[in-house]
Amino acid sequence: MIAWTLLRLNPQSQQRYVEHIAEYVPEVVTYYPTYTRVVRPSGLRHPIQRILPVFAGYVFARVDMDSSCVHRLVSAPIRAYYIKLKALPEDERTISTIPDKVIDMIKHMEVRNMLVTESVRENPYLPGRKIMIHHTSFDLCAVIVMLRRGEVIADTSLGRVRVPVHTVTLA
Repeated sequence: MIAWTLLRLNPQSQQRYVEHIAEYVPEVVTYYPTYTRVVRPSGLRHPIQRILPVFAGYVFARVDMDSSCVHRLVSAPIRAYYIKLKALPEDERTISTIPDKVIDMIKHMEVRNMLVTESVRENPYLPGRKIMIHHTSFDLCAVIVMLRRGEVIADTSLGRVRVPVHTVTLA
C-alpha cells in the first residue's frame, strides 16, 4: 500500500535530507510546502527573497508501506522519525498515514500562496504625527517628538511632555 507519511527531523537538515532520499531511495517521493519571504539580511542594502519551509522540520513522504523503504527513511545519516498522528495503543506499532486529498489540498494552497500570510505591523507613533493626549480633566493636542520605552514625548502648546502610550490617540 502506497501512502503519505509524516517525518520529523532537524529543521536545519531538511533540504539535505530531501536530497539524500532523492539520491539513495528514489522510489520514495518527498514533499514539504514552502513560501517566499522577503528579508533584508544585515549588511545588504536591498531586500532579497528567501524560500522557507512552511512546516520547518517536517517532511511528507509517499512510500510503499510494505517495502524496505519504510525503514530506510528513518535509518538515513540524517536522523528522522515517523510522526504518530492517531491515538493508538502502545502495543500497536503502525505508522500513521495521511490521505492523498490532504496533501493535494496543501499543494493547492501552496500554489495560491494561502498557507502563510505575513503582515507587516507599522508603528503608528512616528515623529511629526499629530496626537491627542487624554488626561482626567482635559484633552491636549500635540505632535510626537519620539517614542521611548512605552512613553510618548510630544510637543504641546504648554511645552514638551512625556506621557504613557495608553493615554494617547492619533488625531
